[in-house]
Order: sequence, then structure tokens, then C-alpha cells
Amino acid sequence: MPTQQTLFMMAAMTSMVWASMAALSQSKIKRLMAYSGIVNVGYLLMGLASASISSTISIIIYLLVYLFMNIAFFSTILGNQFKKSGLLNVYLRDMVNLGKTNLPLGLAIVIILFSMIGIPPLAGFFSKLYLFFAAVNSDLYFLAILGLLSSGLAAFYYLRIIKIIFFESSKNYSLYKEMD
Repeated sequence: MPTQQTLFMMAAMTSMVWASMAALSQSKIKRLMAYSGIVNVGYLLMGLASASISSTISIIIYLLVYLFMNIAFFSTILGNQFKKSGLLNVYLRDMVNLGKTNLPLGLAIVIILFSMIGIPPLAGFFSKLYLFFAAVNSDLYFLAILGLLSSGLAAFYYLRIIKIIFFESSKNYSLYKEMD
């Protein structure tokens, strides 16, 4: 096994495990998404450790899908301002009742997060699937299983956002400005 492949494998394992565990306890949106980004870099490093033509193609596909999902998420969540104060959403709890006050926006966020989790038939599922197949084709079974487990942990913190948006309630409804 080449030295670069070992280095990429170790970096992928470290970033997927460490960042997944760290993201579970976050209460700020940007910090949660930063740890999510570190996990996604671990997926990309898994593709680099595979070192094949199919892994290169899967890395490019994953980068494009991940870029689109992050731009969509940040433009919907952080683009919203409270109508009275003009403040942005900073904490996860700032999104309480968002699904009740703006259902289309809440549903859009759900679709984005489901794609980030990797639920079929969304683009995030297929991009992760290609990366996992590249790892399996290169006999990196442990790395592929670790990636699946890391993806399962990611489902917990993404589903927590959906729970806050739709299923938690507050007596105070926040009004949001229209998105420009």
C-alpha cells in the first residue's frame, strides 16, 4: 500500500469520526455546518485514497453536488432576517416555527437536508454512493463502512434541524423578511 494512500485513509477516518462526533453537540448553525464540511472532506479523502479513475469522477460529482447543497442551505437559512430586528439566524433555536410561518421555505430546507443526509432519490445519495463504490472497488471496505456510519451520524444532526423547524414550538412566532 503506497504511503499517500495510507495518509489519505488516516486523514479520511480522522475527519469523518472526529467531526461527526463534534457536530452532534453544536447549537450554532455555522459551526454545525463547518463540522459537516469537515465530514464531507473526509468523504472526498476517501475518494482520494481509492486512487482510481472512477474515484476521480466520483470526487468531481460529489464536489459539485456538495457545493450546490451548501449554497442552497446557506442562502435559505442565513439569508433570512427577522422582520423586527433585522438579525440573521445564528442559533438552531432561531429556526423554531419556521415551518409554520413559511412552509415553502421549510420544505425547501427539508429537501436540501435530505440530500445532505443522502436519502434516495436525491443527488446527495448518488454522489455518496459513487464515492463508497470507489472505496469498495479499491478494497477499502473499512473506510466505506466508516463512511456509512459517519453518514448515519450526520443524519442525526440534520434531522435535528428538521425537528426544530417543524416539530418544536414557541409561543413567540418570528416573522421573517421576504428573501430578495
